[in-house]
Amino acid sequence: MDETGIPFRITDAGRAAFVSLGNTGTNKREVVEIGVGVQPFEFAPDMTVMPGEYKRISTFGGQNVAPDQIHVTMLDTDRDQYTMYAFALYLDTGELFGLYVQDTPITEKSPQAKMLLSADVKFASFDASQLVLGDTMFLNPPATTDVLGVVRLATQAEVDAGTDDRSVLTPKTAGTLYAKRTGDDFSGRVRINTVPTLTDAQLELRGTSGGLGREAKLRFRPTFGTGTDTGAWLAASIRSGFDGGTWGKEYLDFYVNSVANSAGSDANQVRAMRITYGGRVLIGVRDDDGKKRLQVAGDSVFDGNVSMTGAKTFQNEYRMGIARDDPTYQPHFVFANSTVLVADPPAVQRTVGSIFFRWGSTTSDALAGQAAAEINGHINPDGSSTLSWITRNGEAGIVGRMYLSGKGNAIVGTGVDDGENRLQVSGSGAFSGYITARTPLVGDVSTKLVTTEFLNSAISAISSATIGQIVFEPRTAARAGYLKANGALLNRADYPVLWAYAQASGALVDDGQWGAGNWGCFSTGNGATTFRIPELRGEGIRCWDDGRGIDAGRAIGSWQDSQNRSHTHAASTAAEGSHDHLGWTDAQGLHSHGGYTLAEGQHQHVVPWGENYSGFPWGTYGSSQIGSSQHDNDNFWMLTSPEGLHQHQLYADGNHAHAVGVAANGSHSHAVTINADGGTETRVRSVALLAMIRAY
Repeated sequence: MDETGIPFRITDAGRAAFVSLGNTGTNKREVVEIGVGVQPFEFAPDMTVMPGEYKRISTFGGQNVAPDQIHVTMLDTDRDQYTMYAFALYLDTGELFGLYVQDTPITEKSPQAKMLLSADVKFASFDASQLVLGDTMFLNPPATTDVLGVVRLATQAEVDAGTDDRSVLTPKTAGTLYAKRTGDDFSGRVRINTVPTLTDAQLELRGTSGGLGREAKLRFRPTFGTGTDTGAWLAASIRSGFDGGTWGKEYLDFYVNSVANSAGSDANQVRAMRITYGGRVLIGVRDDDGKKRLQVAGDSVFDGNVSMTGAKTFQNEYRMGIARDDPTYQPHFVFANSTVLVADPPAVQRTVGSIFFRWGSTTSDALAGQAAAEINGHINPDGSSTLSWITRNGEAGIVGRMYLSGKGNAIVGTGVDDGENRLQVSGSGAFSGYITARTPLVGDVSTKLVTTEFLNSAISAISSATIGQIVFEPRTAARAGYLKANGALLNRADYPVLWAYAQASGALVDDGQWGAGNWGCFSTGNGATTFRIPELRGEGIRCWDDGRGIDAGRAIGSWQDSQNRSHTHAASTAAEGSHDHLGWTDAQGLHSHGGYTLAEGQHQHVVPWGENYSGFPWGTYGSSQIGSSQHDNDNFWMLTSPEGLHQHQLYADGNHAHAVGVAANGSHSHAVTINADGGTETRVRSVALLAMIRAY
């Protein structure tokens, strides 16, 4: 179809209708009906009626849009159902002016629908201005909420002003003005004016329902204070959620970046403060003890006074004192019921200082004077230093300890430093957070810590090693990482590892060879971008002979039809039915057989050649026979003379034998019946499993 209009075919009668009487010029003609055709056909110039015409409609309009082109619009509001292949224009004179037809449907109409069709009709050699059509405004009144018609598209300025109640928006003008409910950027101020109640707010952030642990989060993206980069970068965020539980586990967290965060990722932020259920405030990252209103992880500095009101007692009788150290390094300072001791150095090492923690008073408690725990700082003779945390159980001695060596090694649960590892733990360890470690090299079989990176590499190596493997399982759908071995055609770019395996398998053939019975192979597909996997559905598996000679000459992946081993069957012939054979005896020479005939009694015999013709039954064969038509009157006797009762004797030939011969019955055969057995193939007893190939 031409981009500037559909080619319209004009009939001979249609052209003639525009010629004036006497051929003095042309007349304008009006189109009064449009015919609807419901079948394709071949156009002929002498047509007077459109073939396959279903109906004619009179609700249409048109306009000249070019010297050789008109724009026509037609409307059918009847409850008809049809498929339109063609339409024709009929003139006010009744002639078929012309038509357009195509092999495929132009449009389809259902009884519930209105058919509204517009088309640009182009004429090859006709002045379109001579053709008059109705005004299309009958189809296009201004649309209202009650009237079906056309609408005017609003400009962007009219959309932004928001005062026009007649024009309509386009997706572009609406998208410029309105924000999408799925998310959008605002270039101006966002202001929410409403009165909040106990059950709502001016702004409410919600985690999407349907899953656990989804936070409500607010992010802040300011710009840098110096430099040339003026982009907005993630600096902080506020998050709220339920800390691994339900009611009673609510929190409100404040996060700030802990490293440069050009990725805008939460992973680069650290929690600065948490407000928990009940109003407790946690500064820094620490666990909530569920009791204290203010809990600080790390040092704190107060520029002003810290005041405490209410009860003056301390839980568990622990108190804190602040004192100024004496420059003379006196052995101890006593603050309330706790004691800080700085011991004298022994001869073998210099003790920089020790802090002992005691329980209760020194006069009434059973453990008076016994250190419960201590912190020691030492300088060793070799110049190295250690810092140790020691716990004691009365006089039983040390039950646990932790050291920091001069090399920076941390030793937990033992006092022996191996001098190599930064963290040395005697016993088991438990961590509530993640442990990050350097990934061992591939193939490392030492006792180093296995990282997720190392594990993923190992799993990937194992997975890659199994690409191309065929497995059989009792299932109907392929498991993750596998495809059904069904001969599917795959894109090489989608399965690069499997394609690499196919190329190295030694079982790769072109697609023509594959289709000729090499279904256990891979194929090169279209030779450029695709390849084919083996087809194993419904097939049995036989190991490749590979030169052994049991299944000689067999190619890898080739298909082999079923076959029985050579054997015999017992057979029987069908009954031939009753039949005769020709027989004879040999000649024995002249001879006779002895005996007598039975007595016949007196009788006479008719003379067959009697010539008596004067009475009955004078002769039985008469003169009517050829050769006896002339009478010679020599045989007038019709009967022989009577003989009387007598017998005849037969002379015996003596004892003898006759040779009997039986003639052959001719060349013939007998049908042998062997009953059919079995089905359409040779097979062993089996179980149906799904064949799959590891693909990724």
